[in-house]
Amino acid sequence: MEWLVEDWQYEHYPLVEVLWVDTTGSSGWNSVKAELNATSRLPSMRCISVGHVLEETSDMLTVALSINCDGHCNSSITIPRFAIVQVTPLQHAPRRNR
Repeated sequence: MEWLVEDWQYEHYPLVEVLWVDTTGSSGWNSVKAELNATSRLPSMRCISVGHVLEETSDMLTVALSINCDGHCNSSITIPRFAIVQVTPLQHAPRRNR
């Protein structure tokens, strides 16, 4: 199984945890008073995503849940910078020899 990690360069894609704020809304008929009391929805707006950084600019951050050594990724998300509260670098687990 050593061939699985032999040439793997995951260091090119740092692993991070991103704390960010999403939008929220409602549908259906509600009173204006109920809609103005949106603070009850605030907890559902806080999001945490963990992934490998694919691209980072002054306007956005793109992370992917999974990447492979063939240059493919899966489950990516692009988050606008204004929605990001905090980005925390994470450490990759040490490679194990089996």
